[in-house]
Amino acid sequence: MRIRRIRKAVFAGIIALTLVLIFARLDAEGAGIKPLFLPVNGIIEICLIMGFVSAIIGLFLRHLEIKHAPRDGQRYLMAKSSMARAIRTAGFAIGLAIVLLLAVTPSLATTLLSDAPQVVHISARDREIVTFTSPDPLGLSFVTHVKVNLTAGHALVTLLRNNVNVSTANLSAAQGYLFDVEPRMWATSATWSLIFQNQVSNDTYLTFVLEKGVVP
Repeated sequence: MRIRRIRKAVFAGIIALTLVLIFARLDAEGAGIKPLFLPVNGIIEICLIMGFVSAIIGLFLRHLEIKHAPRDGQRYLMAKSSMARAIRTAGFAIGLAIVLLLAVTPSLATTLLSDAPQVVHISARDREIVTFTSPDPLGLSFVTHVKVNLTAGHALVTLLRNNVNVSTANLSAAQGYLFDVEPRMWATSATWSLIFQNQVSNDTYLTFVLEKGVVP
């Protein structure tokens, strides 16, 4: 009975610590409700780590329970229950390993997640602004690059992050440019803007693509 009370106290402490770590991780990554941003990758990492710690502690406490059981019948039932639990844990570990081994490659992620090309028409001496957020509300996918191709006219293209200039390209017809947004991994949730400024007296046409990746 004493071991069971210890088990309950230890697991209650692990749950409390897990919640504290999750809230601290979410706060550090800028999670919020408006706009919704809840990065689940941090939650998954903490849950996996604390789950592993819980499994080790549970195995040790179960060993003590079996060792101090007063009757052989109790030892047998405890050992049988532990075997069933070990089989379930092994099945979960194998499934997780398969998912990690079959992880989406960066090139495949770009193909699957990237938006379709969007056409922008800019009147003479006018401008157009396109705004997007990165990463997504769950923090699983993010914009890595913006590919801009000018088909007709002339345009000054500016990339902003939270209204701060990141990069600028001056393009003429048949020219293209690849803007780096967050090529490897997102830092914090941000609002990005593309400003297309037509600098000539003729209409300008261009296409752009938001290339995306997934959290490794």
